[in-house]
Amino acid sequence: MGHTPTAAYWLLPCAAGLLDAGDPAVRLRTEEHTETGLRAAVADGRVHLGVGLELESGVDGLAGQEVGGEPWCAVVGPDHPLAVRRRVRLAELAGYEWLTWPRSSHPGHWHAVHALAASAGGVPVVHETWLSVAHARLTAGATVMLRPVSYTAHPLLGLVALELEDAPMCRYTAVWNEAAPPPDLAKVLSALTAAAERPARLGLAGSGAGR
Repeated sequence: MGHTPTAAYWLLPCAAGLLDAGDPAVRLRTEEHTETGLRAAVADGRVHLGVGLELESGVDGLAGQEVGGEPWCAVVGPDHPLAVRRRVRLAELAGYEWLTWPRSSHPGHWHAVHALAASAGGVPVVHETWLSVAHARLTAGATVMLRPVSYTAHPLLGLVALELEDAPMCRYTAVWNEAAPPPDLAKVLSALTAAAERPARLGLAGSGAGR
């Protein structure tokens, strides 16, 4: 199974645990990809199944199924004006610069963040960045990054996660090669769906990522 980074925060480990408890004969080997890299790996058979956040399906000969979702949260630096809050509305983020993964590597995530920005009102400026650069920009300035709340299971040091009161759910999709369905597909999809029904929550790991 291939996955995008965000699927490894909560969904994939939970699904693997359910599979191990329910059918230990099914063994998963996982590897991380960008969204575009994951679709390519599934299409050419390097991985049997892919799962990712806001993963586009219906392209490259891939079949897909939405397996569930979780709330978005807003991630800011410790000196951000909103860092002292626990909950914010999407519109309160409109006056700040937003960061997103590059469209070339994570188009589904890019489109989802831009849709959220449009619904926030005020149309915030959205800039593309990579994870290492994003951390530095978040800690140094008044920027915002939207992540699934399961991010708080493994937060980056020094960042603060804020609950979003009115954001729609982000969604996870599983994709596979339509011409060559993977073994045990139904079992793995069932485990992913069951894992998504055990939603992650802000401050999941008691990490202090929120205030």
